[in-house]
Amino acid sequence: MMLQQIVSQKRRRYIDDKFNIDLTYITDRIIAMSYPARGFESLYRNNIQQVKEFMDCKHPQSYFIFNLCAEQNHQYPKDFFDFRVFNYPTFDHCPPTLDLLCRLVYHAYQILQSNIKNVVVFHCKAGKGRTGLAVCALLSYLSVIANKKQSANDIIKYYGQQRATNNIGLTIRSQIRYVNYLHVLFQNNLQNNQIRQIFIQPSQLNVVGIKTNIQIKNNIIITSNRKGQNYFQNTINQLIINENDEKEQQYKIKQFDIENTLILKNEISIEVPGHFYIYFWANMYINVNNNIVQFSDNEIDFCNKKQIKGAYFSLILKNM
Repeated sequence: MMLQQIVSQKRRRYIDDKFNIDLTYITDRIIAMSYPARGFESLYRNNIQQVKEFMDCKHPQSYFIFNLCAEQNHQYPKDFFDFRVFNYPTFDHCPPTLDLLCRLVYHAYQILQSNIKNVVVFHCKAGKGRTGLAVCALLSYLSVIANKKQSANDIIKYYGQQRATNNIGLTIRSQIRYVNYLHVLFQNNLQNNQIRQIFIQPSQLNVVGIKTNIQIKNNIIITSNRKGQNYFQNTINQLIINENDEKEQQYKIKQFDIENTLILKNEISIEVPGHFYIYFWANMYINVNNNIVQFSDNEIDFCNKKQIKGAYFSLILKNM
């Protein structure tokens, strides 16, 4: 038990006379937990048998589990929980597609509406990031249909307060961005199937404002595939120096022209390997402005914040 508590870190645990598990009631009918593990992994994560006993004790025949793990080694027989398990596979540290996220929200909402005793339980591996995105998406929908004056940030903050002892739940910026996407869609009474399907063709990627002499490797990944299979090689690695009069500091622009034909649909990730590693997801229907997709340093996942502080990244698109 000591090892499980160490691994759960700052996630709030459910503790009473009978149970001590990495599980949190976000509301009385929405539960977040870490992966219900078997074998060796159950020594430091939730034990699947204990989770089963908890659910049968607290919510007999009325709990429905949403497994958000895409990893094959984090699946389990659905009959263990009496076939009340639904898979919405999402890769670690990534948001799902808006389509998948919308389907998950409507599915969970229907379960809650069908019986007042029903509860929905979300888990990924640690039960924090992907789980938090799903929980916040559902809370957003419930907030909008109840006409509550809550922002996406209010919902994200509430989730953090409920799930973590340090009040910080969602930290991956792409996941936070997708909560904001959905909140806008729900507020405008849009379902994902009402979003126009778009195709985009990148022509240039600019990395602007790097303040240190950093090398970017030639392989940059831009893809709309969650498995990251679309690559392009930069044909121009041009370094442009601009003077900043106010700070008398040189800012560098890395410019990558994309000559080969690369057509993407709806959602993209950009991954820039090298000395500083950049990675993020975005939805093109929402983020594109005059054929430019631009993100500042505080919107990027997984990067050395000191080296890119004040930088921004822009993807120039061709007209389709």
